Amino acid sequence: MSTITDNMCTEAQTFSPLLLTSTELGYAVIFFSGVLLASFTSRVRESYINILMYLFEWSRTSKSHAQHDSQPDDITTDETLDCIDMVLSKTNDIKNPGWLAIEDSLYFIMTGVEAIIEDEVTTRFQAEKLKSWNMLTRSIHLFQECINWKLKLIWALGIMLRYFVLLPFPTIHFHGQENKAKNGGICVANHTSPIDVLMLGTDNIYALIGQRHSGFLGIIQSVLSRASSHIWFERTVADDRKLVISTLREHVDNPSKLPVLIFPEGTCINNTSVMMFKKGSFEVGAKIYPIAMKYDSRFGDAFWNSSEQSWVGYMMQMITSWAIICHVWYLPPMEKMENEDAIDFASRVKKAIARRAGLLDLEWDGQLKRSKIPPKLIAEQQERYYQQFLLYLS
Repeated sequence: MSTITDNMCTEAQTFSPLLLTSTELGYAVIFFSGVLLASFTSRVRESYINILMYLFEWSRTSKSHAQHDSQPDDITTDETLDCIDMVLSKTNDIKNPGWLAIEDSLYFIMTGVEAIIEDEVTTRFQAEKLKSWNMLTRSIHLFQECINWKLKLIWALGIMLRYFVLLPFPTIHFHGQENKAKNGGICVANHTSPIDVLMLGTDNIYALIGQRHSGFLGIIQSVLSRASSHIWFERTVADDRKLVISTLREHVDNPSKLPVLIFPEGTCINNTSVMMFKKGSFEVGAKIYPIAMKYDSRFGDAFWNSSEQSWVGYMMQMITSWAIICHVWYLPPMEKMENEDAIDFASRVKKAIARRAGLLDLEWDGQLKRSKIPPKLIAEQQERYYQQFLLYLS
């Protein structure tokens, strides 16, 4: 009888799913606690963002602030900056060449003055301008004369909240996840911030290719290199660029390797535009997985101006912002078409990213902020003007 009882207990311990060891029970408690905490944290984030939106809207509609918003934010607009393209796109059917020559000359003069005041390139490496106040310190100097005591009080409380409590609530919205990159693929994305990698890394694992940095960011790159096969190079060294291309080809030919993440702009842009993509990653001939990213600048400035701000200082700015809200769109994979070179392929991918994220599509090289304008680019602009003037001489 005792033997039968022992066998029944053994079978119960073997087959009953309700009998758990203390270790297994502990793991189960931790797992379900994590699920509940994640659900609770998600609701807290949504409530926090809704409160901020209500607060910003109230601040915007206050009497003193509304008076400031009635004034134009910019001297120039994107529409006027495109006037050269509008002029040069006219057809050859010119009924009154003399008058159009004068009209076009006025356009060129106006564009030249606008370029002196605010050009298309340098403004992409400055903090994105806000149309309404979000109570961040970088915008407070614009409102010193018109803020009433209520807004000043809220701003002061916001300073205490952001710098003493440190609540940077990150909220990431992923769209089109069925288009995520597979192993051995090449992912290209527009670049706004060093935390772009962190945002994308929450949804997928990547091998990284990028510029070699010094300082604290260089230490992080060294640590990452020990964990996976990342590639860091010096952009100014030609041999490094050739090595990157050959290494990239070997990487994508191995389906067991992680997808490669590249930011082909080569520098951070201020969340308003997409600038020229370098052709290197598009010469490999592999399938490209485009990723479009857009931050909500109302809650914080995600742009990193590396020429004026250290990486540690930038991270301090980010963790003391109101929130970090980022939208990520995975676009369908793209391949190079027949009779399409790497430059055209890169431009086509860039246009798709800019269109999906609602960003301006610019042909300028982002490295212009670190170097002088090359004579070749100046000659191309001069040739465009010359072709336009030929219409009046024919």
